[in-house]
Amino acid sequence: MRPTLRVLVCIASGALAVCNGALAQQSPKQIKLSATQIEAYLVAQPEVLEIQKKILMREVSGDTTADIEAILQKHGFRDAEEYSVVLNNLILVFNRIDPKTKAMKSQSGEQVIEYPDNVNLVVQYYDKIRVALVGP
Repeated sequence: MRPTLRVLVCIASGALAVCNGALAQQSPKQIKLSATQIEAYLVAQPEVLEIQKKILMREVSGDTTADIEAILQKHGFRDAEEYSVVLNNLILVFNRIDPKTKAMKSQSGEQVIEYPDNVNLVVQYYDKIRVALVGP
């Protein structure tokens, strides 16, 4: 797979999971999230989204893989894979939180969240994460 395509697939797979609940069927690698990682995602996401839009509109110039990697590194991620793991963990928890009550929905039949502290962090940043994932 070409490097640009691999980076985009890595990032886009997490975004698509928000819409269709795909992570409920998959078993993403779970990590203990930190506030720093969530904040890094929140500031990197608009820049990553702009590049994704350009790619979809075929308005790409230069090396998009390098552009995306530079954005992610600027915001503290090692690479697109780390960004994707953080995003997948955010989505895993985000999809289980009731937007009205900000309480965890039942986990019966779903993948268990290995790090309960992730729930508290996602609830703390819920509104900002929602805007980053699905818009205002």
